[in-house]
Amino acid sequence: MIKSPLLLAVSFVLFLISFLLRFPFGNVEAQEMNMILTRHINLEFHLIILSHVLMMASVTVLWFALKKFQLLLVALSFVFVLASPALAVDIFQNYMAKGIYKIEYIAEDSVCMFDVPDWDNRRFMTADCELTLENRGREDVEFTFSFEEENNYHPIPLLNRDAPYHAEIKANDVKKIHIETTIEVPEELDSFIGGVEGPIIILESGESSREL
Repeated sequence: MIKSPLLLAVSFVLFLISFLLRFPFGNVEAQEMNMILTRHINLEFHLIILSHVLMMASVTVLWFALKKFQLLLVALSFVFVLASPALAVDIFQNYMAKGIYKIEYIAEDSVCMFDVPDWDNRRFMTADCELTLENRGREDVEFTFSFEEENNYHPIPLLNRDAPYHAEIKANDVKKIHIETTIEVPEELDSFIGGVEGPIIILESGESSREL
């Protein structure tokens, strides 16, 4: 079944590198790890391209490493390679994670709506946010959170004037966190009417920090 153990080992190494490059560190590690990989060196896009190239190389080398059932095993390997990062995060959160690492942010069900109630005084906006988070652990989790400053769409960072926000989620529970406030818009920025779906948030508890 195996034609070349060496090629099989090479395929595994390529897969491992591709897996590490595509692994969503922001979901399971401290915020600093995500920053090192994507911001400080500004290589996020290039890392994604490289990971996909290595993924294809891994599957190709696997083809030549096998004698029989090449198509079936390569197809199964391709599916596993694509699903492995999300699967690893799911396993981590369910069986290994603790504290804020048990929290899953449901971005597609989270939104912040902004309005200007008085256009004669447009320097003031109202903000109404509903953020959905799930505690996938067996213990209650208490934490504070704020909104990411650099990559969030304006005017999300202005919400940090009231940060940090406090939250507590019961074990195995989904909670919608509601924020309602009035924001004073700086003169150099424009007022905004509309919604921002899935704003980037930062969870903090003790010395632990996660960007979601």
